[in-house]
Amino acid sequence: MISFEIIIIFGVLVLFFGLPIMVKSINYPASFHFSPLAQKSLPIEIREYFRLKKEELGGRGFYLVETFQVPEIENTNYSQVYNHGQGHIATLSVIIHSEKDQRQYYTEFLTQFEAGPTLITKSSSSFDMFYQPAGIFSVNYYKLKGTQSLYERHQALLSRFDQDALKYRSIPDNNLLPFLEGIQQQILEYQQARGVLKLDETTHKLRASYRLVLSILSHFLSLIDIDTTPRMKIGAFIFGFLTLVAAEFLSSVWIGGSEEQSLMLRFILGALFITGGGLTGSLFLRKSVPWSALSGMIPTGYIILTRPDFFLIVFDVFMLYILGGWFGNRLKIFRNMEGEIENLLIPGSALAIVLFIFLVSG
Repeated sequence: MISFEIIIIFGVLVLFFGLPIMVKSINYPASFHFSPLAQKSLPIEIREYFRLKKEELGGRGFYLVETFQVPEIENTNYSQVYNHGQGHIATLSVIIHSEKDQRQYYTEFLTQFEAGPTLITKSSSSFDMFYQPAGIFSVNYYKLKGTQSLYERHQALLSRFDQDALKYRSIPDNNLLPFLEGIQQQILEYQQARGVLKLDETTHKLRASYRLVLSILSHFLSLIDIDTTPRMKIGAFIFGFLTLVAAEFLSSVWIGGSEEQSLMLRFILGALFITGGGLTGSLFLRKSVPWSALSGMIPTGYIILTRPDFFLIVFDVFMLYILGGWFGNRLKIFRNMEGEIENLLIPGSALAIVLFIFLVSG
């Protein structure tokens, strides 16, 4: 029998040994300086990328203020900052990893209220690592490339704040770069205060400590998010309960029958948990995995309590529920928010492998 216990043990080893090793290799500049750059000095392909994005942002009322670089970043980088008459700021960045000639695209919308709170809505291929300073709300929609979709998400998140009590702060064009530098510096200084980053006196760079692992895990596991509504939370529990009801009905006809019937019932049970997880994951644009895990505890917990003869498959179907949530989340982004097909490959492949193991382990 193939057991998922081996997979979970391997995952724990990677988490507690591999992640800290990776973290210790991370370093940051002690400060960022945004240096203006002439557009004519940009490579042709970068210039064309910015031209297309300028048209998209222009349709939303944004206008280009400055093209700049961050010299402290080791990789070649180009950025543009846009302003908006209503107080919003947009930043586009391209980072070129010279060793792989790989381009990393980054889009960010920022709005600061006069009373202090700052909302940053971004689309980065890097996962969230840092703690958020008080008053800064940063939301990352992983690898979401559509500028229009990201701006719509930014506007939706702004509506969560008290619009009557809070007004947007308008930043003058000539102060945009210093303002953005100040935001970045505030974030870095807060990480130093939390012990996540420490200054290396020899290199004068900020090196990550093992506490960064805790920060990464807190981002991944947190169920408290500005973009998670009560309706979404209730929906997660509803899908978990519906899966429980369907699984209970299926379990009543599980015992007995031929080997072919048992295989078919096992396949239906697996598909049921994948569907429940997929529907749960589709509710959330972020944090779909922890929410799917919480939702999946409802039917799997019930099975543990009421059907001890099913105990050995509980972890199996629980993993199917979680992976179904991950795939459902990626599918929603792919269909509705200009995601990429590659975003489906990893969760889809993992789901297929786990389903195969579940079927043959019976």
